[in-house]
Amino acid sequence: MPLDLQTRLLRVLAEREVTPLGAVEPVPVNLRLICATHRDLAKMVDAGTFREDLYYRILGARIVLPPLRLRDDLAELIEALAGEHTAGKPIAFSSDALDCMVNHAWPGNIRQLANVLRLLALTSDDGEIAMDDLPEEIRNLAPASAGDADSLPAPRVVSIPNLKQSMEEVERARILQALRDCQWRVAEAARKLGVSRATLHRRMNDYALLRPGEH
Repeated sequence: MPLDLQTRLLRVLAEREVTPLGAVEPVPVNLRLICATHRDLAKMVDAGTFREDLYYRILGARIVLPPLRLRDDLAELIEALAGEHTAGKPIAFSSDALDCMVNHAWPGNIRQLANVLRLLALTSDDGEIAMDDLPEEIRNLAPASAGDADSLPAPRVVSIPNLKQSMEEVERARILQALRDCQWRVAEAARKLGVSRATLHRRMNDYALLRPGEH
């Protein structure tokens, strides 16, 4: 959340009122705020990218959800979710297939797991999931045994400049798509992207994004 939007949120929490778009008089609100983040907000406060006063206002009861790879009940969770995300179609895993699922890193966490379970339910004829039924990315990323360590390919190293360039390309494409969807109405595109108009104008200048017909 950009700093200017953090200021607006802080004002809403402090004054307990909002002014709807186009309205003149503020409207009182009674709300409780629930936040979710994968960022270290305390470090962001130190870096000046998150308001300290907002941080302490939202810092209440904290629930830390460990990533799937750190859960010691992952096998039970997979079997429980298998019924929830497969439209009622029961599926069962062989022991080696379940071990492979448990040992996967799951970088996408619960969303990735839910998508894999849906895919398995759709592609399985009898509901019995063996190793060969698992998606290739799950099988290939299963931990190798010690004897296989020397045959593993070298890890791919991405240089910081290339990573930064790739991130900028993704951001530019995202902004351009939002502008096109909103027919180049900057205020509407800014709301769609969740940034201020000033921030969007700055990004458009950074990425040389011009309305068609402008030079």
